[in-house]
Amino acid sequence: MSTDTHQSAGGTEFQPGQVMGGALAHRAYAATTGDGIKPALPVPAPDTQEQEVKLKFAEETHQYVRDCIRQADQKATFLFAGSSTLLAYLNAISVAQSWLSNPKTWGLLDVLSFLGTSGLMLGAACCALVITPRLGGSKRGLVFFSAIQEYETPAEFAIELNSKRPVELCEAKLRHVHELSKVCHAKFKSLSLAFRLSIFGAFCAFVVLVIK
Repeated sequence: MSTDTHQSAGGTEFQPGQVMGGALAHRAYAATTGDGIKPALPVPAPDTQEQEVKLKFAEETHQYVRDCIRQADQKATFLFAGSSTLLAYLNAISVAQSWLSNPKTWGLLDVLSFLGTSGLMLGAACCALVITPRLGGSKRGLVFFSAIQEYETPAEFAIELNSKRPVELCEAKLRHVHELSKVCHAKFKSLSLAFRLSIFGAFCAFVVLVIK
């Protein structure tokens, strides 16, 4: 049985399998590098993808807590304005001064006037506590302005920042989120108390106006 061989111009003999393998290799190379064929986009490493997810989560959580703090301040400002306006009205019609006498001589109207005025005043005070700036937290850091100013010079802060890896910057952002969450929780606790006191004071004042 004879075997067919192929001979090149230089006299080199090629087996059929070698010719076919070379043709396939050339065709595969042309498919990946030929004109008009775009190379495949590089796939990010798993560590890079995980880091991007963490950074995005930190940023979104930070923004969420900041929005909650802003809402608490806005609600407290609105409630403070309402309580102050009602107190000014009660003072204008001499309701706020009706209980300024010996408590033994108080009647129902005097008790209600005292409760209404006290509730509104305490509610306004709690509202002022909500919007009071808070400067607690880390004494030195990369996010909070009060912590940043602890660095002696701008260059020192820049060097510290540039020496951090992305994962460390993400951790710094998350630590700041935790500090902001404490501030937000304290604000909403004071706002909740202010709302209850103001509603109670407004109700007593309304009863006084109806009786009077």
